[in-house]
Amino acid sequence: MPQDTDQRILTVLEQALNPQIDFLRERLRVGYAKEAENGLRKMLATLPGEASPYVIFRIKANIGNCLAQLGDISGALGWFDEAVETAPREPKAIATRAFALILRKELKEAITFAQTELALDPNNEELAARLIDACISLDDGTDPEQMIPAGLKHREQVLLARCLHALQRDQQERWWSLARLGAQTYPESHFFKVLATEADVDEIARATRHEKYRALTDVERGKIQSSADVLEGIWLRIKGSEVPNREDGLSALTTCSVAYRLLEDGPKAIELAGELVDRSDYEPALILAVQIALIFNDNELVSRGLAKLPSQGAAGFFKGVFEFNKGNWSEAAQILREAEIPDIEKPFVAHILTLASLGISQDQGDEIVLDKARQEAVTEPRALIVIAKLAHRHGFGEVASRAYSDAVSLLGPKTSHPARITIASYAHSLGDYGIVISALDGHLDLGAITPELLQLSDAHALERPTRQRNMKFYERLTPAVRSHLRIVRGYASILTDRRRYSEAEAVLKKAIEAFPKDAYLLLKLIEIYRRTDRDEEIRKFIIERDETTFVGPPLYAMQWSHQLRDAGEFSRALSLAYQTLQAHPDDPQLALGYVGLILGDNSQMIIPNQTNVGQDCWVMIKDDLGRTDSFIIGHGPAILGIEVVSIHQERAKRLVGKKVNDSFETSDLGGQQRAWTIKEIKSKYLHVLHTVMQSFQTRFPSTPGLWGFTTVEGDIQPILDMVKAHADSQRKVVEELYLKGLPLAIMARSIGMDVTRFAYFIRSLGLDIVTANGTSAEFDKGISTAKDYRNAGAVLDEYTAIVAAEVSSLPLLKSWFGTLSVPASVIDELDAGITRAKADLGRTQLSLGFVRGEFVRHDINDEFLEQQINALKSVKQKIEDHCVIEPVTFPDTIPEEIADLYRMTGQRVLEPMYLAASRGDVLLSDDLHYRQIAAVLTRVDGTWLQAVVLAAQSQGLVTPKDQTNITVGLAVRRHGNIWLNPQSLAMYFDESTAEGFAALCHFIGNIGADMPGHTVVTARFLKILWLTRKATLERDARTSCILSALLRHRADDWAYWIAYIWIHGDYYLKKYILAWLRGHFLPTQPFEDALNYWLVKVLS
Repeated sequence: MPQDTDQRILTVLEQALNPQIDFLRERLRVGYAKEAENGLRKMLATLPGEASPYVIFRIKANIGNCLAQLGDISGALGWFDEAVETAPREPKAIATRAFALILRKELKEAITFAQTELALDPNNEELAARLIDACISLDDGTDPEQMIPAGLKHREQVLLARCLHALQRDQQERWWSLARLGAQTYPESHFFKVLATEADVDEIARATRHEKYRALTDVERGKIQSSADVLEGIWLRIKGSEVPNREDGLSALTTCSVAYRLLEDGPKAIELAGELVDRSDYEPALILAVQIALIFNDNELVSRGLAKLPSQGAAGFFKGVFEFNKGNWSEAAQILREAEIPDIEKPFVAHILTLASLGISQDQGDEIVLDKARQEAVTEPRALIVIAKLAHRHGFGEVASRAYSDAVSLLGPKTSHPARITIASYAHSLGDYGIVISALDGHLDLGAITPELLQLSDAHALERPTRQRNMKFYERLTPAVRSHLRIVRGYASILTDRRRYSEAEAVLKKAIEAFPKDAYLLLKLIEIYRRTDRDEEIRKFIIERDETTFVGPPLYAMQWSHQLRDAGEFSRALSLAYQTLQAHPDDPQLALGYVGLILGDNSQMIIPNQTNVGQDCWVMIKDDLGRTDSFIIGHGPAILGIEVVSIHQERAKRLVGKKVNDSFETSDLGGQQRAWTIKEIKSKYLHVLHTVMQSFQTRFPSTPGLWGFTTVEGDIQPILDMVKAHADSQRKVVEELYLKGLPLAIMARSIGMDVTRFAYFIRSLGLDIVTANGTSAEFDKGISTAKDYRNAGAVLDEYTAIVAAEVSSLPLLKSWFGTLSVPASVIDELDAGITRAKADLGRTQLSLGFVRGEFVRHDINDEFLEQQINALKSVKQKIEDHCVIEPVTFPDTIPEEIADLYRMTGQRVLEPMYLAASRGDVLLSDDLHYRQIAAVLTRVDGTWLQAVVLAAQSQGLVTPKDQTNITVGLAVRRHGNIWLNPQSLAMYFDESTAEGFAALCHFIGNIGADMPGHTVVTARFLKILWLTRKATLERDARTSCILSALLRHRADDWAYWIAYIWIHGDYYLKKYILAWLRGHFLPTQPFEDALNYWLVKVLS
């Protein structure tokens, strides 16, 4: 729009009329063109006769400007011509003539005319600006800079035109500089305010553009937010005007949408991009809107934008990719072949075209052809992910895995941002959270909520084993970002895992205020209450919540129903569980949850007693012809194939109030009376339970959880057969794992037991816990290691910590090592055991097993459970009293072999060794194989309980009584091998019970024993015993015990070993041994031969 103010001397009339013209011109500038036109026409019609040509020129020229803004170019040109004729030599008229030439597309003529006139009047600012406008429109490379008088270059209109010329030529730094100079020099200029703001947005957008993404700095974010506020204000003002779709308005709208895209404000960016699609036909603006829609996954807006764009040129690329993503590969290939492809996208598009040419699509694929495509795409990560998805879709698992691995291998400092996003998205879908973190961490703006940031948050919350980087990620986020629902879930989870319960509770409570219906947050807070032993708060919290409003997966609803049951809210629990299963009948986990809800009710009162037909009952009726009908009286659709009938329907209404064996009559279609009898009534909740239990195996054949038996009344043999088969299978698996020398924790996990129960199971099979090989060198090394770490700290694994607590060795260990540490998961496991036992209180259970060829029955009652609970609480208390409880976080980078072990065993198995390594402590473990693996993987030194006791004994720091109690405790638990010598056996004889001594003797003469060594130890011990202890029945009994142990596996050569002991005994011991042989019905001849061997061939 031409400017029309200058430095002329005005007449009195002009001084009166010009302000009116200025006012109407301002109305035109702000978008009210029709109002301004009407006002100007009225002025023209009522001008006094003495009005000057200059005033008439201004009015007519501005009428032309109004028409131009309204889109009437022809009408505008007529008024411009009239205006120029009125005052042809006015500087503004000369500029207006140039403007008219531009509108008529006579661009070269306009340039020539302007150059000629500027030579005559080098101060005509508006004409110089029109000269630049003509060069912009001509767009042939003509540079107007040399045509403009030097004195005009920094005048407002010329500077503005120069800025727009640089913008059109994509001279980025130049137009940014000119825009900012203009805003500084002419701070009141609307146009420079807009351009300077757009320059800030454009500069930052280019610096952080998608393919070489980096996060906004705080300064940049502030600039972008300020720019967005300014531009949105301008757009909203223009939007409300008579001409909202004019160029300056759409420019502000375009840049504003970019600003919000940079701020990662998806909803706002999409809103503005939608306005752009609806209002603009300018191809670059439409492409920009489509890009924004693609970034924020608004496919509807993408479709609307692409519908207004051609399939060729720059727009063709986006059309082709969109069709490809929809699965229309053939159409996508056709579009892309004719499109203008950005350089950075050319490799990706080439592979898309290759896939399409090979006939591969989402609906059809050949494994060999797809793998060949993978090999050809080894340098293009996005294409590899496309291939991985396709291969997975078609069931080509190996090709999918290779393509994914190839893509991941390309992650590096130079990987483009689109490739990172693509890899991370697919890795997230696979649950490969480490790769999500590798792809995105350090490559996102942590100040903005984006789909990628949410995926990164998920990854940090779910990554296992937990790493040091996980908590650091959440600590880097601002409170505002951390308050996002999906992020706050992850943050609360991480805090809980770190046992930072008070912080987790505060975070959850604040989040629940913002999201009171989110089931995850509610369940997580209950977990915090439970971990901190606040049962009353749990009950109050559950009762006060309205479960009908909860938002979350159906599994959360089923979990909440269990919470309601535990709080005594039976009716609410049943209703929620029933409705959840009714809505999702094909989910096996929900079915199991429903069964667990009812069977887990210790009060056995959860199911209402239904004696009369009514709401929420199941009823079966039978007519006099033997036909039956059954259904639930209630609301909603059928559930598990059971028909549901409303109580208001006649079919149900006629039965209400009746009892079993009540009768009624109906008429059939033929008019005959039929007599019906009510055969069965029960709660719908009970009937659904029966249905789930009876049909689970056929409904969900691949899901374990419930097993059915077909038995004849009184015959439980099928159950016994199943128990035996299961026990035999489990025993076989465990024995195979045991022979492989695997650690206890790994074997326990493989059959779904906790390590303490598994150790008991190992012992029930007659096997030992392998603590040490039993050699002197090994024990010397263990004792030496214990001494090396005196007052230097020790870490106990789960099993060893529990055993140490049970045998009361923790005080000794703490005094020896100074600091004892255990992973927090040890306490979590003890808490879980206590919770499980508490849940079983109030009901009698029967456990049936098959051990060593016999069926074993265990009656589990409250007395047994209370003992179990108290024992677990005692162990937990002892550990907490003597040990530092530490959540374990792993290094951000772990070796591949440890990652492989984690995938097989889980995090808890690795925690003790990593905690010891991170602290520089010794690993204290009574599992030889675990110590060996830990030494290889983490280079930690290890020792075991008896070795520490022996080290303490060597320095006089343990009493005989304590040493005996600890050692016997280990022997009772079959921790082999126990180190025994004549002196220690003598001490154990004095300090232990008969049962304890027998447990120690288990390690005399055991399978694989060094018989000469064991025999010498036994002989010397018995010599001490019979020389220094009084003759008692106890002495005789323990002598028999150790002799029996020594010889129990020596069917062929027993005589040689007992003959050696006889030779070294005194008169009374020799006499006892002879009597012992007779009492055990052992033949005398082998014994005599053995004596001869020792006396003649050896001792001589």
